[in-house]
Amino acid sequence: MKGFSLTCILDASAAASVIFRRGAYEQIINTLSKADSVIVPDLYFSEILSVVWKTLQWTDDKRVGADELCRRGYSLIDKSVPVLNYWQLIIDVSNEVKHSPYDISYAVLAEKTGGKLISLDRKLIKIARSLGVSVLSL
Repeated sequence: MKGFSLTCILDASAAASVIFRRGAYEQIINTLSKADSVIVPDLYFSEILSVVWKTLQWTDDKRVGADELCRRGYSLIDKSVPVLNYWQLIIDVSNEVKHSPYDISYAVLAEKTGGKLISLDRKLIKIARSLGVSVLSL
């Protein structure tokens, strides 16, 4: 379709599904492959490090190391946006909805860029929709 553009905001829950190849990961990969741009707040990198580290602490399956798993997560994105660009709005929205600024960062970025939020976090999805943020249904 001429003029159609898809920008996706990928959150850490959806990225973790792809990294560990669980749940809706194939659908997420398919959607990302159609996107013109995949954007994340810069805190995404820390969240990926954390989820990889935590998961590897609780599994005996060490066939795939932390390096490879982090690379999988980082390779999904085209651009990161500093949280500093929107920190005041993020804290205001977090206070309003009584939810973590980490999660709200993704919703705010989706709203500011006109992108679609891709998340598996049900609570974040509900909050994002209540804020008028476009969420991709998985």
